[in-house]
Amino acid sequence: MILVGFIVAQIIIFVVIILVLKKLIFQDTNSAVSRLTQLDDINREKERQLMQRLEEADRMLAERKQELADEEKRMKQESERAANQLYEDLVKKAKVEAEEIVKKAISVRDKMRADAMIEAEGKMIEFTKDLLAKVMTPMMDEQMTVKLLEAFLKDLEEADFNVISKTVKNVDLYASGKVPDEAVAKVKELLVRKLERPVEVRVHEDAALIAGISLKFGTLMIDDSFSEKLRAAAVELKDSLAWKYKI
Repeated sequence: MILVGFIVAQIIIFVVIILVLKKLIFQDTNSAVSRLTQLDDINREKERQLMQRLEEADRMLAERKQELADEEKRMKQESERAANQLYEDLVKKAKVEAEEIVKKAISVRDKMRADAMIEAEGKMIEFTKDLLAKVMTPMMDEQMTVKLLEAFLKDLEEADFNVISKTVKNVDLYASGKVPDEAVAKVKELLVRKLERPVEVRVHEDAALIAGISLKFGTLMIDDSFSEKLRAAAVELKDSLAWKYKI
């Protein structure tokens, strides 16, 4: 009986131990499973968050790539516009410079042409003046000289003698030919009357005058000769050439 009781007791103890061990093992397993489940949930959450971050990173990378592509396109367009504008500006500048060069060339050409025409016409005027002098000189005789002197005296009647210095006592009379004494006396009478003082008249022949009379009062010259009129006309014609050719 004692042996049976001992065996029964051992069996009971063994059963109890098995139950206790089972309970402990079950609890540890549940705890481990629970922890594994929690870890798995945590890992899944981290994986989800990681995937979100990766997706966000991909999205941001795609946006950045698009921004870079847009910026590259914009810069390319601006570069093309700037290059086109620079090209247009260079073309305009070159066109303006070319027009200026053409204008200057035309101006220089026109000026050279005008200068040539002025020189040619100036020489023609001088030639005409010299030709008239050669033609007129032989035609001037004493009678013509007297007539021209009489016309000159009429003009002197209207002249202002106040401009003649009071120190002048001698007057030089120049004529292209011989002046009769009677004509010289008329000149002297007029001068004495106009100057209101006695003066002497000195007569000179100068064929270069062609025709007409010149009177010299010291440094003052009253020139009514044909040569002076030819010279003045030639100068006036030459001066008019600049206006004629717009220089």
